[in-house]
Amino acid sequence: VTERYDDAIAKGAVVETKPAEGEEIKRGGAVELVVSLGVETFVVPDNLVGLSRDEAAAAIEATGLTVGPDDRVSDDKIPAGQVMKVSHQGGEAIPHYTPVVLTVSDGPAPVTIPQVVNSTREDATTVLKGLGLKVKVKKDFSETVAEGRVVAQSIEPSAQAKRTDTITITVSKGRPLVEVPDVRGMD
Repeated sequence: VTERYDDAIAKGAVVETKPAEGEEIKRGGAVELVVSLGVETFVVPDNLVGLSRDEAAAAIEATGLTVGPDDRVSDDKIPAGQVMKVSHQGGEAIPHYTPVVLTVSDGPAPVTIPQVVNSTREDATTVLKGLGLKVKVKKDFSETVAEGRVVAQSIEPSAQAKRTDTITITVSKGRPLVEVPDVRGMD
């Protein structure tokens, strides 16, 4: 009696005989039985969450399992390419034909930068923070833009950025101050 894994035949059942069914055998001859071990399983590795996608895939494939298509998810805190979740728990024995699906971070989600020039500082900050951006404010004089309004932005409108990126807005301090000359005693 020999044993082998078989995806279709239940564990303990006969998979095949030698000689095969219907073949003749000499009286007193031996019949070899091949008995099913059932579906071959492999154990999902532990501690895949937190690894890079490539490290996790290598660990899975080293066990004999396959990696299914990734689930990609944007996340502001988990770096791009890092495994966030695994479809099966570490230590779980699963059939060899069952793929292990990794949920992998794409990092912060992309955002399209809006036009905030000429907006008030407050409005611009609210809009940009609402997109998940960090806002840095600097102030400068402007001949053309009223005090308290945005003169410039560090990332051009319609450009792509990622949530958590920093955008700098320059807010007008109004017209530049000029020094009044001393005109006392002049005609």
